[in-house]
Amino acid sequence: MLLTAADAPGGDSTLFGVDETPGIVSVLATYAGQARVWRRVNDGSTQAENDAFNPWLLVPDLALLGDLPVERLVPSDRFPTLPHGRQAGYRELDGDGHYKYLVLARNFAFLERAILRSQGRDRLWDLRDHVYYRPPVEQYLVQTGRAFYKGMLWEDVRRMQFDLETTSLNPLDGEIFMISMRDSSGWERVLDANEHGGEAGLIGEFVRLVGERDPDVLEGHNVFDFDMPYLVARSIAKEVHLGMGRDDDAPVESRDALKVGARNQSFRRHSVAGREIIDTLHAVKRRDAIVHDIRSYGLKSAARYFGLASAEREYVEGPEIHRTWLMDPERVRRYALDDVREVDALSGLLMASSYALASMVPKTYERIATAGTGQGLIEPMLVRAYLWAGRSIPRAGAAIAEEKYIGGYTRMYLSGILSNVVKADVASLYPSIMLAYEIAPRTDSLRVFPGMLQKLTHLRLEHKQLGRAQLAGSAERVYHDAMQGAMKILINSFYGSMGASFALFGDIAAATQVTQRGQEILQQMMRELRAKGMRLIEADTDGVYFTVPEGWTFEDELRLVAEVGRELPEGITIEHDGRYARMYSYQEKNYILQGYDGKIKMVGAAFKSSRNEPYGEQFFNEALPKLLALDFAGVRESFEQRVYAIRSKQVPVEDLAVTVFLSKSEEAYRASGKKEEQYEVLLAANARWKPGDRVRYYHAAHGRHGYKKLYEPGATDYDAEYYVKKLRETYAARLCRAVAPEDLNSLFGEMRGMFDRDPSEIKPVVVEVNPPE
Repeated sequence: MLLTAADAPGGDSTLFGVDETPGIVSVLATYAGQARVWRRVNDGSTQAENDAFNPWLLVPDLALLGDLPVERLVPSDRFPTLPHGRQAGYRELDGDGHYKYLVLARNFAFLERAILRSQGRDRLWDLRDHVYYRPPVEQYLVQTGRAFYKGMLWEDVRRMQFDLETTSLNPLDGEIFMISMRDSSGWERVLDANEHGGEAGLIGEFVRLVGERDPDVLEGHNVFDFDMPYLVARSIAKEVHLGMGRDDDAPVESRDALKVGARNQSFRRHSVAGREIIDTLHAVKRRDAIVHDIRSYGLKSAARYFGLASAEREYVEGPEIHRTWLMDPERVRRYALDDVREVDALSGLLMASSYALASMVPKTYERIATAGTGQGLIEPMLVRAYLWAGRSIPRAGAAIAEEKYIGGYTRMYLSGILSNVVKADVASLYPSIMLAYEIAPRTDSLRVFPGMLQKLTHLRLEHKQLGRAQLAGSAERVYHDAMQGAMKILINSFYGSMGASFALFGDIAAATQVTQRGQEILQQMMRELRAKGMRLIEADTDGVYFTVPEGWTFEDELRLVAEVGRELPEGITIEHDGRYARMYSYQEKNYILQGYDGKIKMVGAAFKSSRNEPYGEQFFNEALPKLLALDFAGVRESFEQRVYAIRSKQVPVEDLAVTVFLSKSEEAYRASGKKEEQYEVLLAANARWKPGDRVRYYHAAHGRHGYKKLYEPGATDYDAEYYVKKLRETYAARLCRAVAPEDLNSLFGEMRGMFDRDPSEIKPVVVEVNPPE
């Protein structure tokens, strides 16, 4: 291990658990009270340990247990355990929380049967308002106070990437002919069926190498929907034992849900004992829920989006891979290796914060990677803190008020093209308000909520400072960056957890108090800016864009921000968050920024969205620099060139196709009784789909109106006039607020009128949309 206790600030048991056992890389636990723990030790080897624990649940009333004999346990300052010879026991928790009794047993089934029998129910889920329990691994981690990866740097976690190449997408009529492998040490291998006596030998060698290299984490892109089920199916077909686990265990399949923004997407998880499995496709989806502009979640597209694709990267189209392998196997080997290299790079970019969270949250790393931030991260930590303190826990909805939830303040003041723009925002607005005004859920009787928030805020600053002191790219720098990133996720999750009606510690009234304070602070900041002569452009929750006088320097802007900050309440810090030569303000939360270095940044779904056709965004990329340079003749030229390219069929169909996320199953869509374009396209094509998929389609020419058609690479039957019209009325129209209405035809009309101004003579405009309050 490279990390010592002295290197890692913190150690607070509320955040990290009471047990400092280092090097835990995987835990398997059962409701029978048996746990197996794998640890990576200082010499780099792995040790497995068996442990026992008492499965537990929480109830508001012991009467739920019926005639189950349970004995009262002696209170202590630790999590209670059953004395030798006892089959079940309980501890009465202090306080007025709903769940007043912590009940433990040698076997969870002992408790489950008793409760179901006494309540006349078939499953505990039906009693979820009366019985609280967690999966067995989480129960073990809460009870022991243990957590993953303590004392481990990100580079100490041994990660292995793998990818399959197959003759068909369906394992019932296809085979695996190649498996590429790589691990975080830089080791690489490509396995070829021809070199291992066929598919059975190929799978066997893959399993052997997994055991030999002994990774803590297995990674792949779309590994849960493709690679793992394909491997399982082909190993069964070839009668090969798929012993990928550390105890030679085969994968186990279960239903689970991936949290993507506000949505839950169901998927089939495959787990192996002793190793975590991470799907980088999930990580890309979760990032897109934040940025909203990742057009495709596929490995190659994601690598290009994040700037991870090598200039020498080998590309082979999916349907051509097997045919190419037969003629040029070395090319496919290069392609396959590039796949796992990109998975490794994606993991390094997107997964380090989840690794750091695993050292705090009582969950496995692979489940943290798919969990929501409120119930998924904050709530388990709060439950652990309360149970170790012997305190009763509230039920979900216990502090929900009748008043309506109030969101953040947003308002647009000016539209058009503006110069000398500055953004100022309040650092961590909602967490800062919660700390400054001591706002916490009313049901948090221990005040754990603000205590954890305060500690995380302090520790995050420590990690940021320690990280800056390390060499860029060093293992220690990566560790501190991962820790501060994980703590930022937790800090920003406290408000969301408090505002969730379904969370144990949810309190809408407290959340509303936070947003009301936030609105007051933002409005005070804007009043101070206006009093100093600044023009407000747009305000959004925690920040504001405004113009400063011509000729102001960066130092002048910093001085202004500092002056405004001194007028804000104690504990609230305002920061200079950017300066821009020009800004095109279009709609609330939709605008274009141009830095003093000329770089363009598009913000908002109007300009950058996975639902926009690529040709529209290509037009923006060409026209916006000219628009912000006030080169309206150049904007007109870009528009005309794009129209010509569409009509002459020079634009490939992939740039015209729209990509849409599917949230409904076929059954749910048919039952809804509503017509939605994306589903109608699929039904017309007799295509199958599942929630979480994306569909890609375009508008094909046919008769007078044309029709929507599933995307086909290389198709040229698209309706050119439909796309010319959409270019003008949708994409070009989003630039309309830069000029006066009478000049729009000069820019984007099919034919210029006799009295239209020459584009070179057009002047930009600024319009007051809403007066400042």
